Amino acid sequence: MIKQCKINISLISPGVLVEKYHYGPYSHYWWQPLPNSEEITTYFPIRVKQTIKATLNNCEFIITVVVSNKDNNIFLLGYMCQCNEIVGIANDPINAISENDENIVNKLNKDVPFTSHSFLLEKIKVFVYGMGYSTNIDWHCAGLEYKSSLLHKFGDK
Repeated sequence: MIKQCKINISLISPGVLVEKYHYGPYSHYWWQPLPNSEEITTYFPIRVKQTIKATLNNCEFIITVVVSNKDNNIFLLGYMCQCNEIVGIANDPINAISENDENIVNKLNKDVPFTSHSFLLEKIKVFVYGMGYSTNIDWHCAGLEYKSSLLHKFGDK
């Protein structure tokens, strides 16, 4: 039987939302799905300079979200991990550093002007990261600034 080890996770800094990353064309990389989302998936933001401390086997790991990943893509997030004197940048911090702690997720969702959602439209995933509003009753208060990405797997890619 595989023994699972306990990882203690705490939020050091919630970081900041940056409009061009969280509400721009690459925004679906900057949000993580909440556990237990139903048909319409709700997300929480992974913020720039968000810092988390994870303790594993009595070693403290400090993980900070940075702009630009290991491949130097300036639109994607990276994770700077430090343990003692060792520092490195990774593209994935072992499957989202905070999704298991509801308290951390609640802090990250604080002061978020729009929470991203996604849903499937047949085989196309629609990721909605912005929605305008107006006072026009004839439009049911809808605005002109609807922002979304359409995601589709081609083959197995």
